[in-house]
Amino acid sequence: MIRVFLIFISISCILIQAEDQTFLSIDRANISHFFETQVFTQNDLPNTLILLDVDNTLITHKPGTWLSSSEHFYGLIDMLVNEKHLSKQQAIDSVDRLLMEVYKRTPALLTGPNIPETIKKLKTKGALVIGFTARGTILLDTTLNQLNQMGIQFSPVTSSKLFLKDGLFTVGQSISKGEAAKALMNELKDKYIQKVIFLDDKAKHLASVQMALKGLPMIDKAIYAHVIIPPESAFNLQKANQELCDFIETNQSDSEFKAFFAKNTFAQDFWRDCNKSYSDPSSDKY
Repeated sequence: MIRVFLIFISISCILIQAEDQTFLSIDRANISHFFETQVFTQNDLPNTLILLDVDNTLITHKPGTWLSSSEHFYGLIDMLVNEKHLSKQQAIDSVDRLLMEVYKRTPALLTGPNIPETIKKLKTKGALVIGFTARGTILLDTTLNQLNQMGIQFSPVTSSKLFLKDGLFTVGQSISKGEAAKALMNELKDKYIQKVIFLDDKAKHLASVQMALKGLPMIDKAIYAHVIIPPESAFNLQKANQELCDFIETNQSDSEFKAFFAKNTFAQDFWRDCNKSYSDPSSDKY
């Protein structure tokens, strides 16, 4: 009789967990409004984990340009894999090192003016706020500096087991965000997380995290918010590459960049292709 009772309770918990998941879409401009109306109505947020994607969710590139955009990152990866026949990981390693220099010298923009204050308020109410990005792990410090310059500071959580520093978790491309979220939950087990709110502009990341966390018995409520990016012109790899060419040319006199360039074969190869393909306006690639 006792055994039957325990089985019934276990099944009931699973059903409640499945029902207590919320999936919604929010316009990027309304992120702060979402927290004001859906989250801050509670007195405090103990045992709550807020996972915030970075690119296209908290910060973005200058309108009308593609330099430093996540779209350009993936475009360069595809170009190296398909045209240069690099492995995906080789392509990622090559691109990340050049993008590190780009991020250092190209200011990003907040997706909304109240983003830093919203994050600060979440922390004040007791939530654990983690930046959750698919940027490469070698970009951890550069991304932190980039965010700090715009007033974004996450919860002071650091782990030597994960690429997690000062609340920023750089996942990279070798594992899914779902796998990373599960590893993060294991690392935060002493925080007794019971509620998770995750914002991301990519549906695949939301689905991945939802699948990874739905089986964890400690999570009794989860909100997955798909951030909708405002319409913009279709990504143009040639235009983005031209902007990167211009960036390299502009920074030739920068001593730090010059030292990087002298050692980085991908940057050198890319610059040679710039001179072949983009310097002539009549080129088909321009």
